[in-house]
Amino acid sequence: MLCIILYIMYIQIIQFFNLDNIQNIYKNNNTKWFIHTLDGKTNFIHKIPYFCLSICIINNQEINFSVIYDPIKNDLFTSIKGKGTQLNGRRIRCKTYNNIAKKIFVIYFNYIHVKKINLCMLITKILLKENIQIRNFGCSGLDLAYLAAGKIDLYINLTYQYNHNIFGELQARESGALITDLFGGCNYIQNKNVLIGHAKTLKFVLKKYIF
Repeated sequence: MLCIILYIMYIQIIQFFNLDNIQNIYKNNNTKWFIHTLDGKTNFIHKIPYFCLSICIINNQEINFSVIYDPIKNDLFTSIKGKGTQLNGRRIRCKTYNNIAKKIFVIYFNYIHVKKINLCMLITKILLKENIQIRNFGCSGLDLAYLAAGKIDLYINLTYQYNHNIFGELQARESGALITDLFGGCNYIQNKNVLIGHAKTLKFVLKKYIF
């Protein structure tokens, strides 16, 4: 299956850059490939069917391509900068905001720092009061792919790591989602926390707490 994924990326890259051969990209020192062979390792070890393979290409410090593959469901999420996100070849969009009740929010945390435990509990308490369903699935790449497909309403990460989240960022952006930090700003990489979702959903959540 990995060979199929790489072949799909090969075709899309040539079309995107209008190249005769993908080797022309390799000559560019500004191009980097990132491959996460198993996102959700703990789930995999414990035989929990929620993990994925992720690949992305960064050119001139911008994420141009992203592929996330769910081997359990045989779902292939692909995203190209400026051309949207697809699931198995069909365009997908993040879920729009209507009624906040019974929405599904993912709060991802792994080996959370002691200083952030109170923050995590505060956010959880606020959201539960609004009758929001909270999950922690343990695989950030698949979380963001599901958000792009409209299966998850909001993604919150209190221990944000750039190298683990770049695979899903383009998927989310190209599906119509916005990315901010917990203050509503754009410094999520420096602050190591992130909110991702539809603009109106983010607005609702940001109004509910003050840090």
